[in-house]
Amino acid sequence: MAIVGAGITGTAAAYYLSQVGRRVVVLDRADIAGEGSGRTLGGVRQSARDAAELPLAMEAVRLWAGLAGELGRDVGYRQTGNLRLGTTKAEVAHLEEIVATGRSAGLDIELVEGERLRRLAPALSPAVIAASYCASDGYVLDPPLVARSYAQVARGQGATFLTGTGVVGVEMTGGRVSGVVTPDGLIGAPVVVLCTGVGTGALCRELGLQFPMQARRVQIAVLRTDQPRFTAAFGMADAGMSGCPDALEGHFRFASSAHGEIVDPRSMNDLPTLPEVEAQLLDRAGAIFTNLGERSVVRRWSGLIDTTPDHKPVLDALSSPSGLVLAAGFSGHGFCLGPISGRLIADIILDGRPSLSLHAFRWSRFPTS
Repeated sequence: MAIVGAGITGTAAAYYLSQVGRRVVVLDRADIAGEGSGRTLGGVRQSARDAAELPLAMEAVRLWAGLAGELGRDVGYRQTGNLRLGTTKAEVAHLEEIVATGRSAGLDIELVEGERLRRLAPALSPAVIAASYCASDGYVLDPPLVARSYAQVARGQGATFLTGTGVVGVEMTGGRVSGVVTPDGLIGAPVVVLCTGVGTGALCRELGLQFPMQARRVQIAVLRTDQPRFTAAFGMADAGMSGCPDALEGHFRFASSAHGEIVDPRSMNDLPTLPEVEAQLLDRAGAIFTNLGERSVVRRWSGLIDTTPDHKPVLDALSSPSGLVLAAGFSGHGFCLGPISGRLIADIILDGRPSLSLHAFRWSRFPTS
């Protein structure tokens, strides 16, 4: 089978499939974690999700907790909690809804304010009046390392990785897929999995399928921080900013809103950072945190998010064409879900049905499908 896309979902799927002896070829036009999974903030979050995504996110966190032992290496996962921050009464009401949704799914999450909030996060400014807090959430210090670790183990299990190999189409024979077309020719495969992020729409169009997806820009800046350190991941109640500690000691990553400008998905490899977006990001970070000093940026980058109309992914095996599996449209929530998405793809291929319900993520929910 062919998996297109060597991000965290594709490499995790390759790991699970090769583990049981299936022949797997993974193709990516860039390198392993060269695009979305290499430009992500790296949050591993169950809190503040759509109720339909919560079972997947909670199972994903169970997989994350054992991932270092499973792969035999430290992947930089840190389970230090996540705070969703509110600065107005309306935002606090929204946080109460987040807490209620999480608790109804069995998630250990609470609303914190006052002295408790200040003890948890002394670096927060007085502008923050409350937060949802989920202690089992976390982040990854070096996000590309995760996909590379999956790939390294999958290679040892027999999987083949062809990086720098773009896929320009999916071959069909008699109503089912029969391989992928590369600039160097056809690679035959009875099953093709598209984990191609913002590139999924173009590949679907070649098959006469309309994937209703937009590519949105997100920008990340890494800042040096002063004491007191902020050790948890965070997000704003209005989803306008998020962040987590960086692999570089004493530094913190800040990301702009996942609802940024819509851009051409083909611009992934030529995506400059925008000074005006960074200025807005730093201004907001400075209003929320008291430990940013001169706000000196040591690294910056941009990335694209594959966003669907309902902000939920497609995780499904299509009936037409047969043999095509889609895992795309994660809408900025996909890094956390990578391990479980890869395992569910393997379930679909090996058993014909996933071990968790994917009804909310079916392809047919879109009227254009």
